[in-house]
Amino acid sequence: EGLGLEAIGVQLDKRKGIAADEHRRTSVPHIYAVGDCAGYWQLAHTAFREGEVAAENACGHDAIVDNRAVPRPIYTDPEIAGVGLTEAPGALKFSRITTGCLGNLTSWQERFSSITTTTAQFMETKASGC
Repeated sequence: EGLGLEAIGVQLDKRKGIAADEHRRTSVPHIYAVGDCAGYWQLAHTAFREGEVAAENACGHDAIVDNRAVPRPIYTDPEIAGVGLTEAPGALKFSRITTGCLGNLTSWQERFSSITTTTAQFMETKASGC
């Protein structure tokens, strides 16, 4: 707020900030918005990719941001993270899924902290096998 963006035609989204499409274009075609001000995932690696996409498009390319596989870290102890669909949306999107859990994985953190077990949960679709 207070930047004068609305005065030049840039639309704002009350929930997200500056409204931008998958090309990171705002409602003013030569103005791009990335990162926290454009409000998708407020994560550094997401903002970095959005910046790359905006730069490619500013140079005349046709790049898009695909946020279907954004890692979602939660910095707790121990740390947890997710990427891609979770089980409930996956079951709605794909008719047949299989889930599983891999335990006792080796982690770099095990060498430097008190974490003794690393596990991973996965989901695969019968159609793709991955």
